[in-house]
Amino acid sequence: MKLLTQHIEALILTSEQATSPDEIISCLKTVYGWELKKEDLQEAIEQIKQKFSDESFAFELNEIAGGFQFLSKKEYHSAIHVMLQLKEKTTFNGSSWKH
Repeated sequence: MKLLTQHIEALILTSEQATSPDEIISCLKTVYGWELKKEDLQEAIEQIKQKFSDESFAFELNEIAGGFQFLSKKEYHSAIHVMLQLKEKTTFNGSSWKH
């Protein structure tokens, strides 16, 4: 199971919603034929959580709704909120809203 944690990171990062353990296990079995045990998945998840707990990362791995999702850390929420508001104004005021 070469690069297991990186594969798990990629699956979680590219999903818009929380990714369940069963989805991860099923995907890796389908693509690579890996028989991943839930204990092995949990160990890899803990490694990912530890990695992204470092202050050099602006996001962290969270457990949500029975799955996992990368979310920005709280200390960045104010800046992200303002950026989203600015993008929303640009979208509504932009040329794409011609009548």
